[in-house]
Amino acid sequence: PEQQQTLATATHWLYGSLWGAIYGLVHTTSQLPEPAGGALFGLTVWGVGPLSLFPALKLTPAPVEQDTRTLITNGGLHLLYGWVTAYTFKMLSRSA
Repeated sequence: PEQQQTLATATHWLYGSLWGAIYGLVHTTSQLPEPAGGALFGLTVWGVGPLSLFPALKLTPAPVEQDTRTLITNGGLHLLYGWVTAYTFKMLSRSA
């Protein structure tokens, strides 16, 4: 169980980092403002991974098997991730 948790944590960070790189590539062509771009990004990451891919791989329960509170919390955390990614990208782009 401890090794599984370590692998799950490492996979989560790798997955998030990969999406962060994708945001940088896509943002340079889309130029959406940070609030909208970050929200769209965060919800896309949530939709692709936790709502679709992870249940298909049997890594997490399907969305219909999760309680509403968990879904809302995870959706909110992915929105936050999207906004933080968008604003971090903006700040780093200014200093480059």
